[in-house]
Amino acid sequence: MAKTATARAYVHPVRLDLVEEALDEGDFLWRRWNRAMVAADHDLAAVVRFAEERLLGCIDGLRVGGDAVIEPVLAPALDGEPARRSTTALALAGGGDAAWECLAAALRAAPPEALPALARGIELEAALDVVAELERRLDLGDAADALKAAFLDICAFRRRAPAAPLTSLVSGSAAPAPLRAALVLARFVPVADGESLIRGALHAPGPVGAAAVESGLVLGLPGAAGAGREALRVPGRGAVPARLRAGRRRRPRAGQAVRPARRRRAG
Repeated sequence: MAKTATARAYVHPVRLDLVEEALDEGDFLWRRWNRAMVAADHDLAAVVRFAEERLLGCIDGLRVGGDAVIEPVLAPALDGEPARRSTTALALAGGGDAAWECLAAALRAAPPEALPALARGIELEAALDVVAELERRLDLGDAADALKAAFLDICAFRRRAPAAPLTSLVSGSAAPAPLRAALVLARFVPVADGESLIRGALHAPGPVGAAAVESGLVLGLPGAAGAGREALRVPGRGAVPARLRAGRRRRPRAGQAVRPARRRRAG
């Protein structure tokens, strides 16, 4: 009688304590990475060596457990501090259906102040089309204004136009955040209704008008420079794009001598 080889499947239980340790380390390295990105003594290569490689290693450690670590470790971490939320969101964004369902539920239930940290983690996942995943799992037509704004911010970061027209995502919104995010997206991604959206908001007050003016300047739309000059002249119009503030010079009065710029002394 011939012997038949039977393959034994050895299933190693997931060490949740090690996953939690990876989460704690990732939380720390996320903060370190963000500080290094704006530090004067770090270039991008140093940031990669200093924090990014170790951070990505922690993200891999959170993903290696698969679906078994979502409910006991990752789902509760989505309610933590901003750095912990971002780290967990990035880990989940590289997962499968169960991970994305967890993310979608967290986005729908999150308060407005928690959404930027979740969006920051999601937008950094480059291996998947995160915009398509979010559109498939979220009912954006009936979503809250803060969630629409977070979704549009992710689209702008990924340079990816959503399937739905921008006007359909911002129409009926009581808060200015979705419209501001849509205006920022329109400067990076050519969308059918982007220019009309920018033109209609050029003279709006506050951050919406500022975003429209800057997007109009980037795209070279007629009227954007005039709207920016008007915003500089009218007090109380809100934020003005930095490129306009930097270009504004005080004209000397009639008969007033123009002083040369002072030179800094050496040492």
